[in-house]
Amino acid sequence: EAHKIYDDLVTNSMAKFNSGETESMVLMYETLGILVDMKNNKCSFGRDQIRVTLEPYCKLGKMDFKTPRREVIPLGNDAFFVRIDYETTVLESGVVLRGSIDQIFKRHDEEWLIAYEMYLEK
Repeated sequence: EAHKIYDDLVTNSMAKFNSGETESMVLMYETLGILVDMKNNKCSFGRDQIRVTLEPYCKLGKMDFKTPRREVIPLGNDAFFVRIDYETTVLESGVVLRGSIDQIFKRHDEEWLIAYEMYLEK
């Protein structure tokens, strides 16, 4: 079940990224979510700081997102952990972003939100 939920979340998040609307991406995180950028040694806490971190990525344009390696581990019924390697191609420019992401998703009513995300762009 966690694998299917994650697949749906990825489809949804890519649609939001490709819309270019930063706010729709920010709302995928818990109100007090944590986003850690390992490459730049920066931690964003809460939606206001996460918005600032995500904005440049949302302006890159439409993307194609692939996960050559992916682990999804259930944490009870209301949370799961994800570890992926990603390869994202910006369609307009052909720029390829690669890296890894660790995430913890938690259920809030019927919605799954990112509680914690750590990414390392290579």
